[in-house]
Amino acid sequence: MSFSEVEHGLRTCCLINNSIEPLSAVQSTLGYRNRPMFLVPYYRSILRTHHRAEVVVRLLRQHTMTVSPWSSPASWFSSSHDGHDFVGKISDGSFRIRRKIPGRNTYMPLFRGSIAANSGETEIRLVATLHPTAIVLMTALFIWPIVLAISETKYSEASGVLAAVFLFHVAMYFLGFVREVGKMEERLNEILKLASS
Repeated sequence: MSFSEVEHGLRTCCLINNSIEPLSAVQSTLGYRNRPMFLVPYYRSILRTHHRAEVVVRLLRQHTMTVSPWSSPASWFSSSHDGHDFVGKISDGSFRIRRKIPGRNTYMPLFRGSIAANSGETEIRLVATLHPTAIVLMTALFIWPIVLAISETKYSEASGVLAAVFLFHVAMYFLGFVREVGKMEERLNEILKLASS
Protein backbone atom coordinates (compact mmCIF):
# COMPACT_ATOMS: atom_id res chain seq x y z
CA MET A 1 0.00 0.00 0.00
CA SER A 2 1.45 3.35 -1.03
CA PHE A 3 1.79 6.44 1.17
CA SER A 4 -0.88 8.28 -0.85
CA GLU A 5 -3.35 5.42 -0.30
CA VAL A 6 -2.70 5.46 3.44
CA GLU A 7 -3.16 9.23 3.60
CA HIS A 8 -6.37 9.00 1.58
CA GLY A 9 -7.71 6.40 3.98
CA LEU A 10 -6.88 8.57 6.97
CA ARG A 11 -8.62 11.53 5.39
CA THR A 12 -11.70 9.46 4.61
CA CYS A 13 -11.93 8.22 8.21
CA CYS A 14 -11.57 11.73 9.57
CA LEU A 15 -14.02 13.29 7.13
CA ILE A 16 -17.03 11.81 8.97
CA ASN A 17 -19.46 14.30 10.60
CA ASN A 18 -18.46 17.26 8.42
CA SER A 19 -14.79 16.45 8.99
CA ILE A 20 -13.68 19.53 10.78
CA GLU A 21 -11.73 17.86 13.57
CA PRO A 22 -7.91 18.14 13.59
CA LEU A 23 -6.41 15.15 11.77
CA SER A 24 -3.89 13.90 14.30
CA ALA A 25 -2.69 10.93 12.24
CA VAL A 26 -2.26 12.97 9.08
CA GLN A 27 -0.54 15.76 11.01
CA SER A 28 2.01 13.32 12.38
CA THR A 29 2.64 11.85 8.92
CA LEU A 30 3.17 15.29 7.42
CA GLY A 31 5.51 16.36 10.21
CA TYR A 32 3.01 18.72 11.84
CA ARG A 33 2.71 18.85 15.61
CA ASN A 34 -0.74 18.26 17.05
CA ARG A 35 0.22 19.39 20.54
CA PRO A 36 2.25 22.38 21.82
CA MET A 37 5.99 21.90 22.34
CA PHE A 38 6.63 21.29 26.03
CA LEU A 39 7.24 24.64 27.79
CA VAL A 40 7.80 26.35 24.43
CA PRO A 41 4.81 28.47 23.34
CA TYR A 42 4.73 27.15 19.79
CA TYR A 43 2.05 25.01 18.13
CA ARG A 44 1.19 23.80 14.62
CA SER A 45 -1.80 21.92 13.30
CA ILE A 46 -3.97 21.38 10.23
CA LEU A 47 -7.76 21.60 10.01
CA ARG A 48 -9.67 20.42 6.95
CA THR A 49 -13.22 21.18 5.86
CA HIS A 50 -15.44 20.60 2.83
CA HIS A 51 -16.22 24.37 2.70
CA ARG A 52 -14.63 26.28 -0.16
CA ALA A 53 -11.69 28.55 0.74
CA GLU A 54 -13.70 31.72 0.09
CA VAL A 55 -16.43 30.49 2.46
CA VAL A 56 -13.86 29.90 5.21
CA VAL A 57 -12.47 33.41 4.69
CA ARG A 58 -15.98 34.89 4.88
CA LEU A 59 -16.79 32.99 8.08
CA LEU A 60 -13.57 34.15 9.73
CA ARG A 61 -14.25 37.77 8.75
CA GLN A 62 -17.74 37.58 10.24
CA HIS A 63 -16.28 36.53 13.60
CA THR A 64 -13.18 38.76 13.65
CA MET A 65 -12.80 42.37 14.75
CA THR A 66 -10.17 43.95 12.53
CA VAL A 67 -7.10 45.02 14.52
CA SER A 68 -3.50 45.13 13.31
CA PRO A 69 -1.75 41.93 14.47
CA TRP A 70 1.37 43.98 15.23
CA SER A 71 -0.38 46.55 17.41
CA SER A 72 0.18 46.71 21.15
CA PRO A 73 -1.21 43.63 22.95
CA ALA A 74 -3.36 45.99 25.06
CA SER A 75 -5.45 46.81 21.98
CA TRP A 76 -6.35 43.14 21.54
CA PHE A 77 -8.37 42.90 24.72
CA SER A 78 -11.76 44.35 25.52
CA SER A 79 -14.46 43.87 28.11
CA SER A 80 -17.16 44.10 25.42
CA HIS A 81 -17.90 41.09 23.24
CA ASP A 82 -19.84 42.84 20.41
CA GLY A 83 -20.39 39.55 18.57
CA HIS A 84 -16.76 38.94 17.61
CA ASP A 85 -14.85 35.86 18.72
CA PHE A 86 -11.45 36.93 17.43
CA VAL A 87 -9.38 40.05 16.80
CA GLY A 88 -6.80 40.38 14.06
CA LYS A 89 -6.61 40.60 10.29
CA ILE A 90 -8.08 38.30 7.63
CA SER A 91 -6.77 38.25 4.05
CA ASP A 92 -7.99 36.14 1.14
CA GLY A 93 -5.51 33.33 1.75
CA SER A 94 -4.12 33.98 5.21
CA PHE A 95 -4.90 35.43 8.61
CA ARG A 96 -3.40 36.56 11.91
CA ILE A 97 -5.87 36.34 14.77
CA ARG A 98 -6.21 35.67 18.45
CA ARG A 99 -9.18 34.96 20.66
CA LYS A 100 -11.00 38.01 22.03
CA ILE A 101 -11.20 37.93 25.81
CA PRO A 102 -11.97 40.36 28.65
CA GLY A 103 -8.86 41.42 30.51
CA ARG A 104 -5.32 40.62 29.44
CA ASN A 105 -3.18 37.54 28.92
CA THR A 106 0.46 38.03 27.97
CA TYR A 107 0.61 34.38 26.88
CA MET A 108 -2.44 34.60 24.61
CA PRO A 109 -1.47 32.69 21.43
CA LEU A 110 -1.30 34.61 18.18
CA PHE A 111 -2.51 32.35 15.36
CA ARG A 112 -1.02 32.71 11.89
CA GLY A 113 -2.87 30.66 9.31
CA SER A 114 -3.12 29.91 5.63
CA ILE A 115 -6.27 28.85 3.77
CA ALA A 116 -5.96 26.88 0.54
CA ALA A 117 -7.82 24.28 -1.51
CA ASN A 118 -6.26 20.82 -1.47
CA SER A 119 -7.67 17.63 -3.05
CA GLY A 120 -11.28 18.76 -3.00
CA GLU A 121 -11.06 20.11 0.57
CA THR A 122 -9.99 23.36 2.14
CA GLU A 123 -6.91 23.07 4.29
CA ILE A 124 -6.37 25.49 7.17
CA ARG A 125 -2.79 25.43 8.43
CA LEU A 126 -2.31 26.97 11.87
CA VAL A 127 0.82 28.16 13.64
CA ALA A 128 0.44 29.61 17.15
CA THR A 129 3.12 31.62 18.93
CA LEU A 130 3.28 34.52 21.36
CA HIS A 131 2.87 38.13 20.29
CA PRO A 132 6.34 39.61 19.50
CA THR A 133 5.98 42.04 22.42
CA ALA A 134 5.39 39.12 24.79
CA ILE A 135 8.43 37.28 23.40
CA VAL A 136 10.63 40.33 24.04
CA LEU A 137 9.21 40.74 27.55
CA MET A 138 9.76 37.11 28.56
CA THR A 139 13.26 37.06 27.07
CA ALA A 140 14.14 40.17 29.09
CA LEU A 141 12.77 38.58 32.29
CA PHE A 142 14.97 35.53 31.82
CA ILE A 143 18.08 37.52 30.89
CA TRP A 144 17.83 40.08 33.70
CA PRO A 145 18.77 37.75 36.62
CA ILE A 146 21.66 36.34 34.58
CA VAL A 147 23.02 39.84 33.93
CA LEU A 148 22.50 40.66 37.61
CA ALA A 149 24.52 37.63 38.67
CA ILE A 150 27.40 38.37 36.29
CA SER A 151 27.63 42.12 36.91
CA GLU A 152 27.19 42.16 40.68
CA THR A 153 28.05 38.55 41.59
CA LYS A 154 24.74 38.25 43.44
CA TYR A 155 24.29 34.61 42.55
CA SER A 156 21.86 33.67 45.32
CA GLU A 157 19.53 36.59 44.60
CA ALA A 158 19.76 35.99 40.85
CA SER A 159 19.02 32.27 41.18
CA GLY A 160 15.95 33.06 43.29
CA VAL A 161 14.64 35.54 40.73
CA LEU A 162 15.37 33.13 37.88
CA ALA A 163 13.50 30.34 39.66
CA ALA A 164 10.50 32.65 40.22
CA VAL A 165 10.50 33.68 36.56
CA PHE A 166 10.69 30.05 35.48
CA LEU A 167 7.75 29.05 37.70
CA PHE A 168 5.75 31.98 36.34
CA HIS A 169 6.55 30.84 32.80
CA VAL A 170 5.47 27.24 33.52
CA ALA A 171 2.17 28.38 35.05
CA MET A 172 1.39 30.81 32.23
CA TYR A 173 2.45 28.30 29.56
CA PHE A 174 -0.23 25.85 30.70
CA LEU A 175 -2.91 28.32 31.83
CA GLY A 176 -2.34 31.15 29.37
CA PHE A 177 -1.04 29.44 26.20
CA VAL A 178 -1.95 25.74 26.06
CA ARG A 179 -5.48 26.26 27.37
CA GLU A 180 -6.11 29.14 24.97
CA VAL A 181 -4.82 27.11 22.01
CA GLY A 182 -7.46 24.49 22.81
CA LYS A 183 -10.22 27.08 23.16
CA MET A 184 -9.21 28.74 19.89
CA GLU A 185 -9.30 25.51 17.88
CA GLU A 186 -12.55 24.48 19.55
CA ARG A 187 -14.21 27.75 18.54
CA LEU A 188 -12.92 27.48 14.97
CA ASN A 189 -14.39 23.98 14.79
CA GLU A 190 -17.73 25.22 16.13
CA ILE A 191 -17.95 28.04 13.59
CA LEU A 192 -17.26 25.74 10.66
CA LYS A 193 -19.62 23.04 11.92
CA LEU A 194 -22.47 25.52 12.48
CA ALA A 195 -22.02 26.78 8.93
CA SER A 196 -22.51 23.19 7.73
CA SER A 197 -25.80 22.64 9.57
